[in-house]
Amino acid sequence: MPKVTVIGVDYNELRLARSRARTGAPMLKGDLLGLPFADGTFDLILCNHVIEHIPDDVGALRELARILKSDGLLLIGVPNEGCGLARLRNHVLQRSILTSTDHVHFYTADLLTERIRRAGLRPRGEIRREGFFVPHLRLAYIVREYRLGRAAMDALARLFPAQCAGLLLAAVHDGPK
Repeated sequence: MPKVTVIGVDYNELRLARSRARTGAPMLKGDLLGLPFADGTFDLILCNHVIEHIPDDVGALRELARILKSDGLLLIGVPNEGCGLARLRNHVLQRSILTSTDHVHFYTADLLTERIRRAGLRPRGEIRREGFFVPHLRLAYIVREYRLGRAAMDALARLFPAQCAGLLLAAVHDGPK
């Protein structure tokens, strides 16, 4: 087994403390637009359900590309809130979400891919899709509590991939650093 070092970064001290307590891994306070690491530091970066909160998402992705080794891999996950079912939820069924969410981007697979490319990264493989977007938060919670409900959501996601709940993408540098 290769030696693995895990380092977490967040701007929120409470989340950092919780992560330190759970993992024992080093957790640093930082801003995704100016990370405290040298160029080409990391072989692998996981950024899951983060960039939808950052107004300058391309700038954040460029910063992740900066600290990624030239042969490194960025794994990025975002909610698929630009899909039709999410728009139905946000604009018709649960309009209050638009006033309570701190999401500033509502990604689709195409938008995520476009932002990745603008940041100087290149998708590696196809976008992976997770679950099915249930257009009501309470109903989604109830359905996912049961194995049969989760299986049904996975089957629906395979049938209607554009309406999946989440998008996962691996990206590499577009060219040499």
